[in-house]
Parts: sequence; structure tokens; C-alpha cells
Amino acid sequence: MTGYRIGYVVGPSEVIEAMTKLQENVAACAPLPSQYAAIEALKGGYNYSKNMVSIFTKRRDYIINEIKRINGLSCIVPDATFYLMVDISQTGMSSLDFAISLLETVHVAVVPGLTYGQCYDKYIRIAFTKDISVLAEAIRRISLYMN
Repeated sequence: MTGYRIGYVVGPSEVIEAMTKLQENVAACAPLPSQYAAIEALKGGYNYSKNMVSIFTKRRDYIINEIKRINGLSCIVPDATFYLMVDISQTGMSSLDFAISLLETVHVAVVPGLTYGQCYDKYIRIAFTKDISVLAEAIRRISLYMN
């Protein structure tokens, strides 16, 4: 439920306790519509954890393999997220300039790495939360942009 900003975490008790302390100071709770959406999503007994991990692993592997085929771009395999940080340093562009140019030229939206601090200015973030068909079109356009 990425767009709803709701989820759960499993981990060592000391990590969960620290996360709870942080969360309590950031937000009181998830928005009510998100809570209702989560209840409906979990009612059917569908094993979201197992199935979503499989789906997102396929998406991750797909997009990584495709990025590796594009000259001038590279990435490292993330262990546990639905984002890919793509190294754009060979383009000579800042992440903001690259992101704006990519959007204006081939209509693909990415997040400039600069959003995460100056040390990430040679990266863009690509989410692989969409279906592989959508990712394939985005990769096709990114490839056109890079050629």
C-alpha cells in the first residue's frame, strides 16, 4: 500500500521500540482513509507479504537488467526497497537537471538524488511500484533519452 503511506514492519524488539519512539514524534497515526483501505486489503486472507515480495523482486530484477543495458547508467541491487538509485555521473549532469530534462524530453518522472542530500546528486531514484509493462515503457524512453 505504498501510496497510502501505511504498512508494517517486522524486526528485533529494540529496533521496533526505537522506530516507535521516532514515529510517535513524527505522526500521530495513519490517515483514516488509509486505515480503512488497509482493513479492506487485509480482510481477504491474501498473503500480501509473500506475494508482494515476489512481485517486487521480479520488478526489481527486470529494471536492473534493463538499466545495465543503457550506456551511461549503472545501479546497485537494493536489498529491501521498491526504489532503485541509478548512477547518472557519466552524463555530467546534476540529478535535478537530469530529472527535469528526462521529464521534458521523454515524459518520464524520476526523483533527483539531490532530494536525499548533496552526496546523492549523481543519482536519480526510480520507483518500481508500477506493473512491468509500465516500467518497460519508461525504460524504453530512458534508453531513447540516453542515446
